[in-house]
Amino acid sequence: MDASDGNLKRWANLADTKLMSGLSSHLVAWVVLLGCVGTGCTDPRDAWPSPPRDQEERNLIEAAKEAVRQHDGWEQVLWVVERFDGAWRVQAWKIVHPQAKGRNRCSPAWVRGIHFDPRGTLVDYRNHL
Repeated sequence: MDASDGNLKRWANLADTKLMSGLSSHLVAWVVLLGCVGTGCTDPRDAWPSPPRDQEERNLIEAAKEAVRQHDGWEQVLWVVERFDGAWRVQAWKIVHPQAKGRNRCSPAWVRGIHFDPRGTLVDYRNHL
C-alpha cells in the first residue's frame, strides 16, 4: 500500500462523512418541515370559543348555565364571555352538530345572550345576541 492509497481512503472517508451529514441534515429538515405543516394545518377557528380567562369568567359561565338549564333545558352548550360597557354578556351557543368543529357545531338560531351587571348579577336573558 502506497501513500496514494492512504490519501484515497481518507478522501473516501471524508466523502462518506459529508454524504451522511448531508443526509442527516436533510432528514432533520424534512422532519421539522413536516412537523410544522402537520401542526400548522389546524384552523384557529376550530378552537372556538376560547376558554375562560379567570375565575370571574368561570363564575359567570356557571351562573349562565343555570339560567339556560331553567329557561331552555340545554345540556350541550358552548360559552363565550364578553365584557362591554362595564357589564358582562355570556353567549350560550347550543351545540347542534357535535361532530363539527369550532363555530360550525352551533347554529345562530340557537344562541342566547345572558347579561350580568358589573357585580355578576343576572339582569337579562335574551333569545338572541
